Order: sequence, then structure tokens, then C-alpha cells
Amino acid sequence: MFTDPYQTAYDFRFRLFGVPIRIHPFFWLAALFLSPPSAEPVPTILCWTAAMLTGILVHEFGHVIVQKFGYGANPYIVLYAFGGLACCDTRGYRRTPGTLGSILISLAGPLAGFMLVVAVVGIALACGLQVGVSTIMLFNVIPLPLPIVNLPIAYLAYLDEYAFYLLYISIFWGVFNLLPIYPLDGGHICREICLLFSIRRGIVISLVISSVTAVAFAILLFADWASRDTKCCLPFNAILMGVLAFISWQSLQNYVRGYR
Repeated sequence: MFTDPYQTAYDFRFRLFGVPIRIHPFFWLAALFLSPPSAEPVPTILCWTAAMLTGILVHEFGHVIVQKFGYGANPYIVLYAFGGLACCDTRGYRRTPGTLGSILISLAGPLAGFMLVVAVVGIALACGLQVGVSTIMLFNVIPLPLPIVNLPIAYLAYLDEYAFYLLYISIFWGVFNLLPIYPLDGGHICREICLLFSIRRGIVISLVISSVTAVAFAILLFADWASRDTKCCLPFNAILMGVLAFISWQSLQNYVRGYR
């Protein structure tokens, strides 16, 4: 999401499968802020942070694989407060992606997350574990007599919590990313589709769709938060949608005025 954040002396850098990765300090702060409330805060924060790191990295590697092997680019990954980026200078492409290629690059991130869900569910079935899947009412998993692992109960509980958060992030954040809102993946896909119908006004149409969609979801999410009996935290999702609506509207105004 958004743009490549400024570099700091506290960035954590490493390479994974030959891809440079930089983690901005705000990523850890965001993980701490977004971690679910719990009677055991330390294990929950660790499980949530590990799941958030895994889920977002898998998402970004989906983009990277298509960029690198499909179009000869040399991307790098940045994780920060608002998620992650698979960054690549368009001049680094050996082949121009084009409309279909740009759509595939945008789709690859959420699809990688959905494939991770299938893998997690498959491992759960193979190990005879429920691993939090039925907890979020996505599947009714019947444990199979294939105990591949033999871990203490406490560790299994942490594994279950980690898997639950990983499934949540991969599924719900993946679907969220497909909404036709800038700068989400769905917003980029919407832009490419609109440009197919109108090269002259495609970007304007996509920005209008982005603004309207973000405002509608902000209202719905805030109304849902306001209708609850307990309001233990700020309506983060509604606030985020409001921010995205403002970004889309501002981009639309700048574009109409001739600023690219």
C-alpha cells in the first residue's frame, strides 16, 4: 500500500530467496497496535506478529514471483505500518507487463495468500489437528488419524492461535485487498480494466469508483462499530477506509487539474 517509506537506521534488512527485504520500525508498532486483546498478551502479540509477518510476506512474494519470472524485474519488498510493498522501478522490467500483465501482478498477491490458506488447511488435516480453522467457521474439520506431530499441549495451543491469525490475515486481508480502492491491488486492477474501455477517462473513472467504494465501506464499518454494545477500541477499519477515500478523492482532484 501507499509508497515506499523513508529509510531509517532501525530498519531490519535481510534477503529471502534472493529477494531483498526491508522491515520499517512502524511495522512492529502496527503489529503491536493491531494485536487482538487477550488474557495472555505476550503469547498473543508474538503469535499475531508472526502471523502478520508470514501472511504479508507471502502476499508480497506473490507479486514478486510474477514480476521477477514473468517480466524479468528485480523487485524488493518493504514491510511497514500499512502492510507491504513489492517495489520495482518500471524501467527494471525486461518485458513491459501491459494490461493483462499488470492485472496478473496485482492478483498474484491475494492469490498467494489464498494458496497459503489451502496449504495450512492441508497441513492441519494431515496432522490430525483443527488448528483454529473451525473457530472462524470456514470449515468443519474432522481430525484425521494421521498424527505427524507430537507437541506438548501448550505449544499446540500457540500453534493453533498462530494458524488462526494466519488464516484470518490471508483470507480477510486478501479479500479486502481486492476491493476496487486505491492503492489496494483491487484499485490497480480496476484502473487497468477502466483503461481498456476508455484510455482518456479510464483513470478518472477508476478514481471515482475508488472514492465511492471507500466512502460506502467507511460508513458501513462505522455504523457496525456504533451498533455494538461494547466499543473497546477505535473503529480502525472505518478510519482506514476514510483515509483511503480521502487519498482517492485527492488523487482524483489532482488528476482532473492536470497533475500526474
